[in-house]
Amino acid sequence: MRYNHLTLEERIQLQHCLEQKLSFRASGLLLGRDPTTLSREVKRYSVRKRIGSWNASFNNCSFHRDCDRKHLCDFPCSKRCKNCEQCYLHCPDYVKKECARLLKPPYVCTGCPQRTRCTLEKVLYEAKNAQRLYETILSESRSGTSFAAEEIEQMDALLAPGIKQGHSPYLLYTNHKEEMLFSERTLYRLIDQNRFSFRNLDLPAKVRYRPRKKTVSHKVDRGCRKGRTYKDYLAYCAENPDVSVVEMDTVLNRPGEPVLLSLWFSESCLHVYHLRERNDAKSVTDFFVTLANQIGKERYKALFPVLLTDNGSEFSNPEAIECPVIDGVKSEPLIRVFYCDPGMPSQKAGVEGNHALLRRIVPKRLSMRSLTVSKVVKINAHLNSLLRKKLKDRSAYESFSFFHDESLLQLLGISKIPASEVILTPELLK
Repeated sequence: MRYNHLTLEERIQLQHCLEQKLSFRASGLLLGRDPTTLSREVKRYSVRKRIGSWNASFNNCSFHRDCDRKHLCDFPCSKRCKNCEQCYLHCPDYVKKECARLLKPPYVCTGCPQRTRCTLEKVLYEAKNAQRLYETILSESRSGTSFAAEEIEQMDALLAPGIKQGHSPYLLYTNHKEEMLFSERTLYRLIDQNRFSFRNLDLPAKVRYRPRKKTVSHKVDRGCRKGRTYKDYLAYCAENPDVSVVEMDTVLNRPGEPVLLSLWFSESCLHVYHLRERNDAKSVTDFFVTLANQIGKERYKALFPVLLTDNGSEFSNPEAIECPVIDGVKSEPLIRVFYCDPGMPSQKAGVEGNHALLRRIVPKRLSMRSLTVSKVVKINAHLNSLLRKKLKDRSAYESFSFFHDESLLQLLGISKIPASEVILTPELLK
């Protein structure tokens, strides 16, 4: 689950989900977003339009269906007034009618089957319009400064003489700390914004230094492997021979780009890919916590009884996966997470081997930035609709449906397509 702002691509996908009559819960799973985030998005950026239906003009009067009134205004016409968009301005019996469906999810007319016959005011969610409103609000909320012009002038009069004498902002801040209206860091930021009469060029040390590059370090909790080694995994499987295993990995092309979380279900050969903006532990745990809240404890336990993964830093928080927070409460251990030995990807050969199919569609030369949620949904559908010899000429979709409720596939965002229409080339992404 991501906590950054929705993108235009995600808003387009949300509009598509509304048109397909998907719930906020199902849409949230597809987009990797909390359902509440999507409902707030729809409420905040929907627009009201006074438009009618295909064969009738706008009219939101409670009596318009049975109304036969004519000549309410001075305009000479012979048609019934209910067919005029302005009739409510002149009618003494006008009573406004609002659709009761707008009081409950999805709060909009998008996807409503009655939309083409309804003459009431429409509430519509349009992705591009929502993006424009979002950008406007974002810009307005961050424009300007929290300091009055008089305060800036006061600080300029205090600092400018010292700058002309060659003093650094740090020295001036230290000498006048009791008189300063802001922090040292804010002082440097205001200088960068050219809010004072002096500039960065007036600071001798500032112009000598290049901007420092920040190095990203991935912290791995080595203690997370305690009791979860591959040896522990073999012992657990020996005690529970009927347990089904889900192998987990990360697919990445270039450092710093989005990555794919890869899940391979050994009993059915189902392969699920989930797009993550960055390769960190939080994006992995957010996916599992969101899914656990969507499907509940029992189905979560049945879906992932055992997870086997490698020692990547993104998998260094197994407790959050084993004991997900559901409805705001941390649950008891529901599943088990184990790790392969370092440098032994062959110990999870299933997920590694199936990446060969993915690479037919997403070659290593392709930038992961070109992938979107909708494209990953298509990849999942085509890969899992492929007929497999090892499954006796059945698809992974059909095999998974034999072991689990088919509704789980819908929650995972996987649909079935005819085997003859399966595409395993980069053409699928166009």
